This record gives sequence, C-alpha cells and structure tokens, in this order.
Amino acid sequence: PKQQQIALTTFPNVINGVIKDTTNNYLEGVVVVIYDKEGLPVRALKTNKLGQFSGSTPLPNGIYTLELEKDNFSFDVLQMQLEGEVLPPLMITSKGVMS
Repeated sequence: PKQQQIALTTFPNVINGVIKDTTNNYLEGVVVVIYDKEGLPVRALKTNKLGQFSGSTPLPNGIYTLELEKDNFSFDVLQMQLEGEVLPPLMITSKGVMS
C-alpha cells in the first residue's frame, strides 16, 4: 500500500516534518532547533513516537536554519526560506549512527 502524506499543519510558515533513521524507523525524541538569519534560536521542537515535529505558531517570512540533535545520530544542517505559504512536512533521514 502507498504511504499517505499526512498534513501536520494548515497554517502558513509553520515548520513541520518527520524524522527517520537510515533503516526507515521513526526517531522519537529528536530535538529540532530553528534559528533565524541572525543565528538566534526562535523555536525548539521535539519529535513524538511517530518521528513528527511541528511548530505551534507561524514564523515571520525569512531564512531559517534547522539543526537536529539526538544522541548517537548525525544530521545535515538544513536551511529554508519561508514566504507565507503552508509548508509540506519535511522528510528528514539521519546520516547514520555516530560511533
């Protein structure tokens, strides 16, 4: 069966997504820190049992950086631009387990 995309939010400029490991398992407890263009943290989110995270309030338009943290996992740093649109969920996979 085809996996259906779940909308995590219907509000514009709300960053949301799903995080998995390299074997496609959902990662619970990943901390997602969102920084503004000045490098100041503006949101800190945590994934649930289904690897989902979602902000509760919209961010102003602009460029943001996302850093993800979970013990023993590594992730790419992501950058995105918000322009007043409803965002589809980000599908993020860890780069692997750190030794």
